[in-house]
Amino acid sequence: MSVTMTVESLNYLGRFTQKVDSSRRVVVPSRWLPAKTDESGNPFEFTLVVWPAGNNGTCLRVLPPKQMDKLLAKIEELPDSDPRKLPQKRFIGANSMSAPVDKQGRIVLPEDMAATAGIGGEVVMLGCVDKFEMWSAEASKTVQTSDSVVAKESLTMWG
Repeated sequence: MSVTMTVESLNYLGRFTQKVDSSRRVVVPSRWLPAKTDESGNPFEFTLVVWPAGNNGTCLRVLPPKQMDKLLAKIEELPDSDPRKLPQKRFIGANSMSAPVDKQGRIVLPEDMAATAGIGGEVVMLGCVDKFEMWSAEASKTVQTSDSVVAKESLTMWG
């Protein structure tokens, strides 16, 4: 008996280093894939977003459909008079790309997005519980060091 994971039941946990092939394809860990197709038989799609991560640089944030919907809804909730609304919509619109999963569990990293994030022949995928991020190998070391300092302080509140 096999258990099919749904997008809602998935948690993106762990750290994985994957090769990026000459066609810029990268394998998504199987435990991070609910299925390679949706209910209608269409390829499952993530959304890649070029994500500025402050002092840590830039990564590709990988959002499953529900998380992309949440992000767009949060932006849409801003009143039209909010000067941040249109720039956020433009930024997300111009810096996002659909990433269908192929039959081998791979997605293609658009060349310009990979270059902006500094991703070359190898990518480090970091689970973020409800989404995951793709980092260059060098930048992933920086972000993990930075995160460990913050986490040590903030996790103490959970006991």
